[in-house]
Amino acid sequence: MKLNRRSFLMVTAAIPLTAALGAPLAVKAGETGTIRWLSPENTTGNWDPSMNTTLANTRIEFIVFDTLLRYPMTGDDLLKPELRLVESYEMTDGHTVDFVLKKGIKFHDGSELTAADVKATLEYYSREGAARAFYPGPVKVEVKDDHSFTVTTETFPAHSFLFLQVYSPILRAADVATPEKLAGSMIGTGPFRYVGTTTDGHNFEAFADYWGGATGNIQKIQNRYVPDGNARMLALMSGEAEVIERLEPEQYDSLKKNKDVATQKVNSVENRYLHFRCNKPPFNDYRVRRAAAAAIDREGLLSLIGEAGYGADSVLPPMKLGSTPQPDYGKYDPELCQKLLAEAGYPGGKGLPPLEYITSTGFYPKSKEICEAITAMLQAEGFPVTLTVMEVAAWNDAYYNVNAGNMIDGGWAPNSPEPNIQLMLQYYSKVGLVTGVNEPELDKVLLKQVAETDMNTRAKIISDEVLPMVAEKLPNQVLFNSAMMIATAAKLTDVTMTAAGDMDFTGATMA
Repeated sequence: MKLNRRSFLMVTAAIPLTAALGAPLAVKAGETGTIRWLSPENTTGNWDPSMNTTLANTRIEFIVFDTLLRYPMTGDDLLKPELRLVESYEMTDGHTVDFVLKKGIKFHDGSELTAADVKATLEYYSREGAARAFYPGPVKVEVKDDHSFTVTTETFPAHSFLFLQVYSPILRAADVATPEKLAGSMIGTGPFRYVGTTTDGHNFEAFADYWGGATGNIQKIQNRYVPDGNARMLALMSGEAEVIERLEPEQYDSLKKNKDVATQKVNSVENRYLHFRCNKPPFNDYRVRRAAAAAIDREGLLSLIGEAGYGADSVLPPMKLGSTPQPDYGKYDPELCQKLLAEAGYPGGKGLPPLEYITSTGFYPKSKEICEAITAMLQAEGFPVTLTVMEVAAWNDAYYNVNAGNMIDGGWAPNSPEPNIQLMLQYYSKVGLVTGVNEPELDKVLLKQVAETDMNTRAKIISDEVLPMVAEKLPNQVLFNSAMMIATAAKLTDVTMTAAGDMDFTGATMA
């Protein structure tokens, strides 16, 4: 079904709107140096960084913890890291990196960061069974002295290890030894320390001994989950919040004209997907997955998402190692859709079982409208699809449950050049997060690039072999790439946003 504004309105007119306008948020009046930050997604209730991939958690980790390295993901040299907790590093061979820590860095409890903390952290993150399974294998850390250590990766390249540091916030060794402490609290080296959670939200205070030196005047941050986008916007406009995330495109357009509000937008690293549950019929057959993808008019979806998205021509956003455009990726082709359905034994969609497509409301911009349009497109080609719209917490529970539904809407926003945060986690059969895929041919090329220690050779394997195979087997379809949009009170200045949507408040000032 080719999508235009008229056909979209005809489709959605038949679907009742259930999202209610949220009431203004009842929170305490803001003080100078205090930020009330409204999040569109709930945290998991477990503060252990290794046990989640939820953006709400990683947003908070960004202000509480710090990492050895950080990759800005913008500018001319996307692969050049910013030194954070380390003074220097040297990659001595394809599997070994020597590091020297900066001296005098303190955790929020006053203890000093040492190489022993780094060893405990990295070996903990790379263990088998971590939910944040970004490491392809274990790492070994040899402590030379309090501030020097060597990392060895036996089964994957050292350059991949460097890329993964973005998602390896450094913990105290004492906390790693007691996982229940990690689950219940956070002690990092970042600019803000966690002071507890109340009915008003998660609360943070500026850390006076922060090694990086804050230049702004922000002393307190309160982070609260507010699932309704209208409620978040009303809270900002009424002075009951200073920061809101995930603006709808029409909200962004409106707030840009408001003198009491400042807006920011970045073309982000986030892909928005239609994930197929490849672990069960009919999407265990890649021909049915490709047929569904060919039924979707992605250009029409871009007209709906507006400022909140931009076109995608690969399963990897352009900031990733090995990312290259794939010819005809995601091309709208109803004839191909019908051909593939017939080849798979479902001519015109006959014989397909009822299919459930799951999405959320209040988190991703236009998620309900986008998925209503996709549902109509699939139905027009014979797919018996029904759409289930969940509130964010329920959708989060369903997202990683490959037995929930047949398709699910979602995004993936790793702020790192490392492609395996997407490739291995989503497409390798022994992991298969969200998709539950099992394609031996795809596994073979994925393992080939994991084993390659030369970065340029690995990038070529990804572009020439992995990405075409992913496009053929298609465990999920990238609909578009996201633009992250936030709004802040005009009295709050110098908040900076990364390509993943994380916010840096160290230079922020509240008038």
